Amino acid sequence: MQNKPAQNTPSVVFRRSPEYKETYLKRIKGSPQLRAKFRDFMEIKRHNPLQPFGSSDKPFVGGGIFSSEIPGLMHAHITFDLSIVYKVAGKNPTEVYLYGFYTHDELGTGQPSNRAKQHSMARSFKNRTFAEDQE
Repeated sequence: MQNKPAQNTPSVVFRRSPEYKETYLKRIKGSPQLRAKFRDFMEIKRHNPLQPFGSSDKPFVGGGIFSSEIPGLMHAHITFDLSIVYKVAGKNPTEVYLYGFYTHDELGTGQPSNRAKQHSMARSFKNRTFAEDQE
């Protein structure tokens, strides 16, 4: 008897921006520990995109620049200072948009915060294009 996939279980599609690929190669690929941590993130999101990847997996601050510019934008820490920025969308939700890996300072969310950097990054995120990858 063959195993059939559940009929009403949506498959998750991961969409990656060119900047995601660039930041992955720069920050994650060369580190077995970071690759393993990111693999764990992907496994969780593959099975349930809405399930948090630990306590650091959350939306950007409500009413802040990122949440105002891109509703639903999320981030999850891969290390203390490095986060994957992503968004879950689509029906049931079945799409995960991967923006890239960024430090607090690059996002403008470090100490002290940099609102000009946040505006710049939010504009950059809004203009991203995404391609579907087979994972």
